[in-house]
Amino acid sequence: MNEGNIKKELWDLWDEFKKKIETKGDYEVFYRMNIIPKTVEFILQTMDDNLKEKIENCEVFIVSVGMTLEQTLIEIATVRPKIVVFLATRNGSEENISEIRKLYKTLYKTDIVEDPDKNIIKVLIEKDTNLGDIYAKLQDKIIELNLQNYKNKMLISMTGGTKFMSAACSVFGHHLGIPVLYLSGDRDPELFSKYKLNYPIPVTQKLVEIENPYKVLYYFPLKEVVDYFKNKEFFIARQKIKGLHEKISNPDVEFVKYIVEGYASLMEENFSHSKKEFEEALKFFDEAYKIKMKNLKYVKISNETKKNVKMLLNFTEPLCNIHNSSKDVLRDETVMRNYAILRYSVVDLDVVKDVKQKMIYLYSGIEFMAQHLLAREYGVDASNVDEKSKEKLNDVKPWSEVKKLLNKIICEGRIERDNYSDKMGMIEVCAFLFDDESLLKGIYSISQKRNNVVHRINSEMIKDEDIKKAKNIYKTVFEKVFGENLTKEKMPKVKIELK
Repeated sequence: MNEGNIKKELWDLWDEFKKKIETKGDYEVFYRMNIIPKTVEFILQTMDDNLKEKIENCEVFIVSVGMTLEQTLIEIATVRPKIVVFLATRNGSEENISEIRKLYKTLYKTDIVEDPDKNIIKVLIEKDTNLGDIYAKLQDKIIELNLQNYKNKMLISMTGGTKFMSAACSVFGHHLGIPVLYLSGDRDPELFSKYKLNYPIPVTQKLVEIENPYKVLYYFPLKEVVDYFKNKEFFIARQKIKGLHEKISNPDVEFVKYIVEGYASLMEENFSHSKKEFEEALKFFDEAYKIKMKNLKYVKISNETKKNVKMLLNFTEPLCNIHNSSKDVLRDETVMRNYAILRYSVVDLDVVKDVKQKMIYLYSGIEFMAQHLLAREYGVDASNVDEKSKEKLNDVKPWSEVKKLLNKIICEGRIERDNYSDKMGMIEVCAFLFDDESLLKGIYSISQKRNNVVHRINSEMIKDEDIKKAKNIYKTVFEKVFGENLTKEKMPKVKIELK
């Protein structure tokens, strides 16, 4: 029977039902025997496909039972699960469970489930039980019966019962990711005003899924993520957006997650993951993603955003090979330039808070730039050069001059060699590269402070002023190696703005 015919039949039944009320006939029996089955048929006929699929897959149905049993019966007859969990008040709505079963048998000639002794489960609460206790009782029963394995085949209704029971069902379902249902319907104002009867008009009844409140009220947690991101707190922002994304998956949250996760991964040098996240963010601008882009409710994106995401992706892609410290990688100017910019940005953006770690970042950044020059200008792989493998540099013509310069400076007492300089590290490499005594002394100072951190010698003496000086030295080295100034604008940025 099509929707129009069912509607007409329901209206006819409703008119007859109202006449029985007016003539003091047995309207309750008429409603149960005639209107309930036809209402179930109407609800199934008018239900959207998405909810219909969830109902067809449902094996466990949690139902909150109130003092009005008809609406609960309609829900159970619509869903027809294999297991029913009744939430009811002890010595109150509990009594309606047997009445629901009797009426169901009368209408459909069978019990509400097969093997009812096993598959009808009761969770009984006291009338004054609070929301938290109801939640706990539901959770304990689900765990006790090992029903959590049915999570993807479970539905929960918040239609019947007390307000506390309805609220507990809603919170329980949404927290565990179980679809929450509500049987809606408009009551007949005439029946209510004349007879104080609260029957819903059948053709207005719908079984609907209640939207997760997290999805409705996600603006403020999303704003919190964006604020952390703007303040360069990338790792806190990542932690927050991860938690939000576990509860909500929509275009706003997804786009912010890709950008935040991409930045955080970039800062901790997980370049492959960072590249993947920026690629996902860029898809929002593709033809296939236009619908997603239009569905952004709070996040503002534009062609400028697309341009900046693309710049970030182009900046990140070459870095995916950085940890393969071969001569070819060290010689690659784009890779090494981007890596030097990133190392500086981690310190300059205050992503790393600890001054000792900042000194290590600046040290290693200068070391990489020096190794790049050796590979680029002399074809030498100095990625792992120590006393035992110094011979790699023996054929490099100026090397003997390097050692002479270092020994001269050290012997004259202008800089001190510490006890941990037995390996040929960054200082030797940089001395070889830069014919600049003041720069050499500055680089050596960074080397000493870095060694103090690594070997825990006077590392507490590193101050913000030392970091400031080290950053200036870093910028000078960058300029000498790459022939350009190191400014904040070198690191691509994407702004996240909310409407």
